[in-house]
Amino acid sequence: MTSTKMASEDEKILKEIVKGCYQCGVCTGCCPLGYFLEAYQPSLYIYELLLGDREKVLKEGHLWTCLTCSYCYEKCPQNINFPEMVKDARAEMVQELALHGEVAHGEFSLSQKMMANESLKRNLPDFVVPPGVEVTETGETAYFIGCLPFFDAYDYFKKDIGFNALSIAHDTFRILDALFEEPPVILRQEKCCGHDALWRGDVDVFKSLAKQNIETIKASGAKRVITSCAEGYMALKKEYPKYFDLGKVEVLHITELIAQKIDEGTVEFTQSFSPEITVTYHDPCRLGRYMKVYDAPRTILNSMENVGVRFIEMERNKERALCCGVPAFMGCNDFTKGIRTDRLTEAANVAEILVTTCPKCQIHFNCLLNEKREDEEEQEIQLKVFDVVNIVAKAMGLKETLSET
Repeated sequence: MTSTKMASEDEKILKEIVKGCYQCGVCTGCCPLGYFLEAYQPSLYIYELLLGDREKVLKEGHLWTCLTCSYCYEKCPQNINFPEMVKDARAEMVQELALHGEVAHGEFSLSQKMMANESLKRNLPDFVVPPGVEVTETGETAYFIGCLPFFDAYDYFKKDIGFNALSIAHDTFRILDALFEEPPVILRQEKCCGHDALWRGDVDVFKSLAKQNIETIKASGAKRVITSCAEGYMALKKEYPKYFDLGKVEVLHITELIAQKIDEGTVEFTQSFSPEITVTYHDPCRLGRYMKVYDAPRTILNSMENVGVRFIEMERNKERALCCGVPAFMGCNDFTKGIRTDRLTEAANVAEILVTTCPKCQIHFNCLLNEKREDEEEQEIQLKVFDVVNIVAKAMGLKETLSET
C-alpha cells in the first residue's frame, strides 16, 4: 500500500488495516529516530494521513523529519509503505501548501532547480576522467557520474571533511575501462539525477531532470548505464520509469557489474594491500532496502582475501542496516548525529575501514569523523571511509593508493 488516497469502496477495508496498524506500532518501535526522538511516531502519522486530520499532520511538519530509510516498511506486517506515503505527502506540502523542509547544503538544492531549466546546458569537464583512460561520447556502456563533480567543487566537502568525490568518478572510469574492450561513454550533457528533489517534494524539478537525462542517455546509444551512486541508481532504475520510458537500456550499479565479472572469472585482484586491511560494509538504504542489492558488494569484498582484504560484517547489516541519518541532505541535526555516531561506533568495533556505495553516506560519515569536539581533541572514533570502487581499483592494480584521484 503506497497511496494516501483510497477509493470509497476500499474505505472499510482500509479502516480495519489502519486500526491494526495503529495498534501494532512496529514502525514506531523500530524507527531509528525513536532512539533519539521519542515523540516521533510513524504509526500515528499513518493513521492521521489515511483516516484522521490529514492537513493537520502535514502542517505540523513531522513528515520532514522522516529518514525515509524504509526500515519500518521492511518490518511492517501490514505491508504499509510509510516512506512512499511520506514522499507523496511532501509533494502535496510543496505543491499545495507551499511548505518546505529544512535542507542542509542548500546550494545543491538550488543547483538542481537551475539544472531543471532545459535551456541551461551542462558539459562535463575533462578532469572528471582520470589520466590514461580514453572515453567516447557514443557506445554501449555509459557511466552516469551524477553529482560527484559538484561535490568535488565544494570546499567544505573537499577540504574540511576530506571527501574525495573525484576519486569515485576516476576509479569507476578506470574499472569500466579495464572491464570492457571499448572505451566507456561519458554523458557530457547529463544533469543531477533528481533524487533529492523527488524526496523533498519537488516533483516537477525531478521530472524535468529525469526527462533531460533520458534524452541524453538515448542520444549516446548506450545499451547499459552504470552508476556508482546508490541514489542515482535508484532514481534511474526505479523512479524514472514511473514517469518516462527509458527504453531497453539496462541500469546497473557498479557493484552489480563487478560482481558479475567476478562470477565470470574476468576480474583479477592482483595488487596486495600492505599491511593487510580489515573492512566492513555499510548498506545504503537506497541500494539495500529499496533496491535489494545486498550480495554484490559482499561478493566483491569477500573475493579480495588473496590481496590482504579481510571483510567483517557489522551486526546490523543488509535489511537491518542502520541508516546514515541524512537522506536528501535533510535532517542534519543532533538526532541524526546520534544515529551516525551509533553506526560509526559499530563499524569501528569490527574494522579499520568502512566501505560504502553511496557518496552521501560517505559525506555524512566523514563530516562526523572530522568534527572536533568542544575541547578540540580529535574525534574518538578511529575509522576511515572509502567507496567500494576505491578498494576495487587498488586491488585491480589500476592505481597505487586508496585516496589517489
